[in-house]
Amino acid sequence: MDHPLRFSRLGYCRLRCPDLTTSTTFYRDLVGLTLSRSTADAVWLRCSDKPYDLVLEAGDSPGISGIGFELEDDRQIDLAFAIVSGLGLSPQWRDGTSCSALRVERSLLFSCPVTGIEIDFYCGQDVETAPLAGPITKIARLGHIVLNVTDLAAAHDFWVGQLGFAVSDRVEGVAEWLRCWPNPLHHSLALLQSDANTFHHVNFMVTDVDDIGTAMNRMK
Repeated sequence: MDHPLRFSRLGYCRLRCPDLTTSTTFYRDLVGLTLSRSTADAVWLRCSDKPYDLVLEAGDSPGISGIGFELEDDRQIDLAFAIVSGLGLSPQWRDGTSCSALRVERSLLFSCPVTGIEIDFYCGQDVETAPLAGPITKIARLGHIVLNVTDLAAAHDFWVGQLGFAVSDRVEGVAEWLRCWPNPLHHSLALLQSDANTFHHVNFMVTDVDDIGTAMNRMK
């Protein structure tokens, strides 16, 4: 299996929210994420040493608008630009002002040819030293993102065949669980065959099984 790129980890998930205030309250007060910063149109929340793990954006229809992956270094992001350009996906570099705002050194944007979701490959992200908020839930990290896709074979070719994600598990023609190689975690992205390209779910890994039960009680 060829792996043309080396990834560090899943970086963040960006969601569209018709009611930004309600969504912020849910992820902050019920899920247990820490508010990092906010504007009139967007809210950044975190659960790790990253400046943000989840970005909520005001939008007319709910769904996923973007996914970020951190690459190992400068060389990898240059390789990514060459690969994505070769696929005819017209990648765009973020300018210095945008990178500073997102606390990364370099960032490359393009759209997934299967789902249309914006993908952000970046490197050199700042480490956040501010403490997380109170222990509502002991979240360890952003775990994974799951997408419904109309063409699982095409999605496999893009993520695995072109970008070099590794397949951890597969149910042929039904679902695939992928990891951003060489990250050892079982999966950062999963793809489910469906009749529409939609957002399925985002996962946050907790440190204690009791966190799952207490979270269920909060959400009842």
